Amino acid sequence: MEAPDSLVIGVTGHLNLDAAARDTTAEAVTEQLRGDAGFMAASAVRIVAGLAPGADLLVISTISRLCAMLGKRCHLHVLMTTDVDNMLQAWRQRTAELNDPPSPAAQKQVSMQIAYWLQQAATVEHVHRRTDTNYSSHECLAARLALEPDLLVAIIRPSHPGQRGGAQSVLAWRNHPDRIPPSLSGVSSRLKSGARSLAIDPDDGSSTLIEHSSGS
Repeated sequence: MEAPDSLVIGVTGHLNLDAAARDTTAEAVTEQLRGDAGFMAASAVRIVAGLAPGADLLVISTISRLCAMLGKRCHLHVLMTTDVDNMLQAWRQRTAELNDPPSPAAQKQVSMQIAYWLQQAATVEHVHRRTDTNYSSHECLAARLALEPDLLVAIIRPSHPGQRGGAQSVLAWRNHPDRIPPSLSGVSSRLKSGARSLAIDPDDGSSTLIEHSSGS
């Protein structure tokens, strides 16, 4: 059970962010969290995220750094959808499909970042090690990110085509938790009271705050 003064932040978003988008995103996340009453009032933060290259790593780092600056306790809860080698291979394949494959230096840096956060994480949960194979591990992750956070930070381009179990799925299920398959939602598909989502466009830093109904 979370302490009364703690805040759970979920993280989801794009695999592919160039240097400009990373800077814009980090600035936007910092600015928006500093203006969020729930975040500023919390003495502790638990970040729930996959550890995928791109938005996951960037936002985890940004939130952790901000918590340190503000004197907040920060715990990372990693939800692994596959092992690290497969994750990196999927990232290379996806970025190649987008005609922006990572350089060897970028691949090395991302590999080191993943290793670092796995070491720093308070909890590492392997959601792909489960008996129910009707849904992908990414859909399992999406359901967790839709239901668990008090605040979801989604780094997403409005025009970007969604992928099954991706950031678009997380937002869609968070807006309509009753549509989450029962085997993925657990006992309840109700959101926490005051649950909200912050969608940030990595290209211009614009943001949209969505307030969800806890009775959804």
